[in-house]
Amino acid sequence: MRPDRIREVREIRKLTLDNLAQLTDISRAQLHRIENNKANPSAHALITLAKTLGVSVDYFAGLSNSPSDIYVEEGLSDLELALIRATRDGKVGEALNSLRLLLEK
Repeated sequence: MRPDRIREVREIRKLTLDNLAQLTDISRAQLHRIENNKANPSAHALITLAKTLGVSVDYFAGLSNSPSDIYVEEGLSDLELALIRATRDGKVGEALNSLRLLLEK
C-alpha cells in the first residue's frame, strides 16, 4: 500500500480531506489515518478512492508506477470537466450532451 500516492493524487485534484470524505463517504479521520499509514483501507475503501480520484487501484497498491487515468483539472474547460464528471457518474445523456457541446465549439 502506498498512502503517499493517495495524498499526492488528492492534492493534485485540489481536494481537502474534508472534500474527499464527502465524495467517498469515508470519514475524514479514517482518510487521515490511511494517508499517514496508520490504517490500511478496506478493499471497498481502496476501490472507492481509486474511482473517485481517477487512478487505478494498482497505483495505490504500489503494483504500478503509472496512475494511468490520472488527469489534472487545471486547464480543462467547464464543458470538459462536465463531460468527465458525467461519464464517471454513469450519466450517459449528460456526457453525450457535453460532448456535443464540445464538438460544436
